[in-house]
Amino acid sequence: MQVYNLQAAVVNGPLSVQREWFATLIHQTTGVGPLFFHGFYAYTSYFMTDEHREYHRSTSGFSRVKVLRPLVRTSGTSSRGMGAVELAARFSLADFASSNLPVSSTPTKSSMGTILYEGTLGLNWYLNDYTRLMLN
Repeated sequence: MQVYNLQAAVVNGPLSVQREWFATLIHQTTGVGPLFFHGFYAYTSYFMTDEHREYHRSTSGFSRVKVLRPLVRTSGTSSRGMGAVELAARFSLADFASSNLPVSSTPTKSSMGTILYEGTLGLNWYLNDYTRLMLN
């Protein structure tokens, strides 16, 4: 089995864009040939307020969102705003279809696999640096 993965992320102020492609190549000991499964996701978010995501190269990931005007008070801050509002959209695809799949034992004898699609729209409300309400 071989696994492949490509990732990219861009942050430009309140706009954040992430993409990932992943694949697996499986060499069968029996069967007519190798199996190749792959998929991807695309995620985009935009802060309606002045916040943004911070990417840290040292940890290879995003840190939590720092809310500029929190609605809910936390230690060391005062509540002085409405929090942060983020719009988000994500689309993903997982392709498990292959003509090289072994024949199923089901009555239909299907061996093609399937392709899964998923779309999500979201509204995130950050009350402070540690609390987020999500509507997806």
